[in-house]
Parts: sequence; C-alpha cells; structure tokens
Amino acid sequence: MGEEPTPINTPPSVDWVGDTPPSHNLLINNLKRKTMAFKLTAYQRQSAELTDNGTIANLIGPKGSIAFIRKNLKDPNKRVALLLTDSKGNSGVVSCSEQVSKAIRGGEITIHELAGFSLLENENGVTFVSMPATGAIQTINIKDIKVKSYERSEEFLPEDFVF
Repeated sequence: MGEEPTPINTPPSVDWVGDTPPSHNLLINNLKRKTMAFKLTAYQRQSAELTDNGTIANLIGPKGSIAFIRKNLKDPNKRVALLLTDSKGNSGVVSCSEQVSKAIRGGEITIHELAGFSLLENENGVTFVSMPATGAIQTINIKDIKVKSYERSEEFLPEDFVF
C-alpha cells in the first residue's frame, strides 16, 4: 500500500564511527539535515509602534518656552516633566524618558540639546521626550576581530572582556 512508517526510536543514519561525531562534522551534518535549532534568517526589528511628533523646538516654535517642573526635576524616582508653551500661550506637560531624565539631572544634556529631542507617542497615546535614535544594534564584523580561546577566570566578567 504505502511506505512503512519509521519507528519513533530509530536513530538517524550517521557518517561516523562511535556515538559522537567529530565536532567539526557535527555542524556540517546538522546543516545537511537541516535539523539545527538555530537558523539564520533575515532580521526584522520588532516595531514599538512609536509616532515621532517632531522636536520640542519645532513643536513650540521660536517664541515658545520650556519650563522644568521642580518637583519632578528634584526627585530621582520620578521622570523629569517639562511644561512646553508655544507663542500663543498653548501649553502642555510632557515627561522625559528615563534616559533623558537621568542625563538632565547628571548635567549631560544642555537646554540647547534638549530642544532638539523628539516627542514620541507610544501605542497607548502617551507622549514623552526621547533621546535621539542612535541605532539599537552595534555590528562588529567577524573579519575585524581575532577569535581567541577562552581561559577561565575567577572573575565574573574580566576587565579585558570589553575591547
């Protein structure tokens, strides 16, 4: 009638002698059989569904103003909140991202830089001030690094781990 089903416990045929293949053949055999759990596919970044509403400067215009809400600015457990006002007197309060809040408190951002930061809106309609996008992925080409063998150390992360 048809082909007989393969028994469940039948091991796959192998091209080596013994229980374990040489390590350099294992990868090749897995690639040939296409049974590896890890597969390389085209990378697609997951969308966070953020809407860019432009920079603070563009939103409030050249005659607008930025005011810091002192209560939020002084409290490291809260995000920095800004009162943005345009030239017509329209205003609104917007929170800064955690990263922007820390940088403001740490003196790493000037008001001039802050004015150029974007107002992003998430899928829940919450608007916040965000750092400029710098790319979430840092690529290091294999041809640019020298592969070294690992030597165990008592430290959790040795200092020379980061190049």
